[in-house]
Amino acid sequence: MEFTRHFRALIIAGLVGANILVLALAAYSLYQSRQQYELRARALTQTAVVALDASVSGTVAKIDLVLRATTDELERQLATGPIDEARMNAFLVRQTERLPEVEAIRVANAEGLVILGKGLNKQDRPSWADRDYFMLLSEHADAGLQISPPRIGRVAKKYILGFSRRYNGPDGRFAGVVSAPVALDHFNELISRFDLGPRGTIVLRNAKLGLITRYPPLPSTPAGTLGNNQVSDELRALAESGIAETSYATRNSADHLERINYFRRNDPASMLIIAGTAKDDYLAGWYSELRATGGLVAGLVVLSMISVAFLLKLLDRILSELHQRRALEEAERRRRASHQRLNEIAAFSHLPLTEQFHQALLIGTEHLNLEFGIISEISDASYRIVAQASPPGTLSDGQTFPLGDTYCSITLARNRVIAIADMGKSPDRGHPCYQAFKLETYIGAPIRVGEKVFGTVNFSSPQPYHRSFDEGDHEFVNLLARWAGSAIENSNAQKRLAASELRLKAIVETEPECVKTVALDGTLQQMNRAGLDMVEADVAEQVVGRSVFDLIAPAWRDKFIAMHEKVMHGEAASLEFEIVGLKGGQRWLETRAAPLRDEAGNITSHLAVTRDITLKKQTEASLRDAMQEAETANIAKSRFLATMSHEIRTPLNGILGMAQLLQMPALTEIERHEYANTILGSGQTLLTLLNDILDLAKVDAGKLQLSRKPFDPAQLAEESLALHRDTAIRKQIALDFAWTGPAGQRYIGDPIRLRQMLSNLVSNALKFTDQGRIFIEIGEAERENGQAMLSFTVSDTGIGIAREQLGSLFQPFVQVDSSNTRRHGGTGLGLSIVRSLAELMGGTAVVDSTPGQGSIFRVTARVELEVTADEVSLAGHAANSPAGASSTLGKHILVVDDNDINRQVVETYLVKLGYTVTTAVNGRAAVDVVTGGTTTSTPPPVLVLMDCQMPEMNGFDATHAIRDWEHAVGRPRLPIIALTASAFQADRDNALAAGMDDFLAKPVELDSIARTINHWLEKEALPA
Repeated sequence: MEFTRHFRALIIAGLVGANILVLALAAYSLYQSRQQYELRARALTQTAVVALDASVSGTVAKIDLVLRATTDELERQLATGPIDEARMNAFLVRQTERLPEVEAIRVANAEGLVILGKGLNKQDRPSWADRDYFMLLSEHADAGLQISPPRIGRVAKKYILGFSRRYNGPDGRFAGVVSAPVALDHFNELISRFDLGPRGTIVLRNAKLGLITRYPPLPSTPAGTLGNNQVSDELRALAESGIAETSYATRNSADHLERINYFRRNDPASMLIIAGTAKDDYLAGWYSELRATGGLVAGLVVLSMISVAFLLKLLDRILSELHQRRALEEAERRRRASHQRLNEIAAFSHLPLTEQFHQALLIGTEHLNLEFGIISEISDASYRIVAQASPPGTLSDGQTFPLGDTYCSITLARNRVIAIADMGKSPDRGHPCYQAFKLETYIGAPIRVGEKVFGTVNFSSPQPYHRSFDEGDHEFVNLLARWAGSAIENSNAQKRLAASELRLKAIVETEPECVKTVALDGTLQQMNRAGLDMVEADVAEQVVGRSVFDLIAPAWRDKFIAMHEKVMHGEAASLEFEIVGLKGGQRWLETRAAPLRDEAGNITSHLAVTRDITLKKQTEASLRDAMQEAETANIAKSRFLATMSHEIRTPLNGILGMAQLLQMPALTEIERHEYANTILGSGQTLLTLLNDILDLAKVDAGKLQLSRKPFDPAQLAEESLALHRDTAIRKQIALDFAWTGPAGQRYIGDPIRLRQMLSNLVSNALKFTDQGRIFIEIGEAERENGQAMLSFTVSDTGIGIAREQLGSLFQPFVQVDSSNTRRHGGTGLGLSIVRSLAELMGGTAVVDSTPGQGSIFRVTARVELEVTADEVSLAGHAANSPAGASSTLGKHILVVDDNDINRQVVETYLVKLGYTVTTAVNGRAAVDVVTGGTTTSTPPPVLVLMDCQMPEMNGFDATHAIRDWEHAVGRPRLPIIALTASAFQADRDNALAAGMDDFLAKPVELDSIARTINHWLEKEALPA
């Protein structure tokens, strides 16, 4: 024992000495390593500063050289006369191209006004007169190169460093300043090239310590703003000392980091260059070494302590291992025995479940050497013995106990194997089971069936166990519980399977869809009643045993066989196909098939579920037809909308263009009449198009009706060309026409549609002609029986059309597929409209074209010859007829409309026709005027022009009120004419139903309104 104590002391002393030596060596190594890291940090910052100093110096030297060359050129030009700005600007551009870092070279005169340079807008009159460098250079002839602090350039509009030199006039006096602003981004790019670690920094400052730029920037702090001179005390002391360059350390820099820095003066640029690397960056490797070394030393110390402890306990362990080895050998023997017993239990699977349990419990009691073995079922708080092995006269199957009176309550509460070798000495000795039955030994485990606890398997004895239960005992009882749960689950599954087979058979026979199995060779094995009905079989014997392929329609037989083969190779498949029933009926079926396998996994047949989809197929066909019809209708709608957009814009162009020309000053009477006539003609064309839009069904059905009016082809051509003359002038294209028919001949036809056709052709020619001429020739192609075939020829010198594309040119939405076409755009509807109108007028539309030389479009239309040549317009007759004037004199008309412009237009019409007019802004005001509800000095109206849609009271309600008043006081019926922008037939019917006498749709023409008013006033003047 004394030797052991000395030996222990010697080991501990050696351990302490060795640990102290290790700690000392580690500390010295870390100190030397830190010195090396700091030396490398100083070398890194010095290298960066030297490289940056060279770059900055080189930049300054190049800029100064260019500035000297520029001042020399300026002084040379001034010596011979004024500065040649064009020549000087070219010189500045050449100089700037040599210096990509310079934003531009600019020149200011002696007053500070910038007169030359890139990006200069002289209207802004930028001035440098207030700049420090300008004043310094103007006052000191020997000032040399000046570098200004960072500022926003007045021409460049961004942060720059200004490099400036003075230039003199021939007399040596100050003539101005040449400046080369360098974007601050250039210096930012220079300093960002250096890698000084994640927290490294490079700073450029001027001689007064003002910040020029910094990387990385600190825009959100005062120290990071340009021009800021807040620096560390160390840097300020170096700047004031005059030292050219040195390395120094800062404890607290602008971003509050400890750094090693290198400082250097750049005299050519009057700058200070500072580069720094953060302590956390340059010592990162040393910190890693510190952690590694510390971990190693700590590990050695712990290892040495563990080694000592190991040596001290080695003897005790050797003795303990001998004892444990004997115990393990005994446990392994018992484990092998338990596995053998479990294999014996597994061999009872052919017996009924209860008999399997009895045999297993007998083996378990023998293996554990315990008197009682029980498999129980737990339900709520009840414990029922399912099977037992016990001394005679003690327990029986089916016997029940309260769960709380059994040790199994402990097993279920803790949900694991519970093993107690001596209950009297255990913490559970107060359990009711111990008090009632004095069972000293217990080992049990929960039985689970699926996810639920079924009960327990347990073994017990009134005698304490002869040893402690070990892992092998736990494993045996736990595996026995699993076997019992599996046996119960298998028994339940067999019962469910038997019931399921009965239900499945009933379901298959009553299933509304066909269920069948087909052998490998295609023979039908079985089929339910629904399937027999599908194939028109009265009994199964008609089809079972026959090839199912014979029932498939010939067109689908190969696909069905391919599907069957796919299933026979182990894949699920589906197919829609057609069959021919035994009685000749045809049906569409949809089947889903999957392979059936035997116990060995071999595919024996295919199982298929098939449903009748004949009705679905018929519905799908109907839906396809409906979708096709809907798509056709949608295409027709899109075509209609695109056509209307194309057609409306052309007259709108004439209206808007001529209206702008009418606003021009100093128009002649002839010009005014020409512009007004063009507006009138374009408006009439637009009105015709809008009327066509209202009659949508008529347009879709191709039943567009042509009007019959007298017209002069030459005048029609003049009106069409007037719509496009402004475009031709703008493109510098000659636009002319010639009438080759009989002089003075007039015709009867639809002048609006003819003008529309001619306008589309001219518009198309202008679109595809960039230079040259467009010529229109109109004449008679033939004449017979009071009719003539007019020919309209439009030739241009445009891009032309390839011959293979001429055939589809007049089709709707078709455009020439070339880059020029894409450049010129267009809807592709104009020429289609021309051909449709030409054919409607009994003519044709053709084209002849040569690519690169131009195109010639020829359109013909059949018209009637006019028998008289002195017809005048109805509007002119109505407005200028003496009889009309005399018949309107003194008659008063009420105009009701909520729109100011509409009231003004109608009132002007009526005044021109000789009427006096009163206006009202809504229906209520109109009722007051008619019924005398308001005091007025004007005479009562003889006729009312009534808008329909108005605020407060609409035209329909106002008409009702006037008719009721007339009936109540016995007044004669006052003519009321609807004047509205709602032009459908339903709107006309509603107006007449409300009591109105006639209907006019906006926009209304002068002759139309004059004719309607005259009709009703003359009707009222007739004797009753």
